[in-house]
Amino acid sequence: MRPSDQANFDAMYRTHHSAVRRCVASFGLPRSLWQDILQDTWITAFRRIDALVAHPRPVAWLCTVARNCAM
Repeated sequence: MRPSDQANFDAMYRTHHSAVRRCVASFGLPRSLWQDILQDTWITAFRRIDALVAHPRPVAWLCTVARNCAM
């Protein structure tokens, strides 16, 4: 992993964590599942940081990943 990848991930997490959490909350799933979905979402984001950074709407990308993790 390049140092810039870690910096990009940290910035994305700080910027979009609240929005992704609201997105997960809107799925209507039990609150007990939210942490697992969020963790899976951010692990995927970490692994695919290049795709996330290149996306024109990162929060949309993250919410799509969260929806897929929830399924």
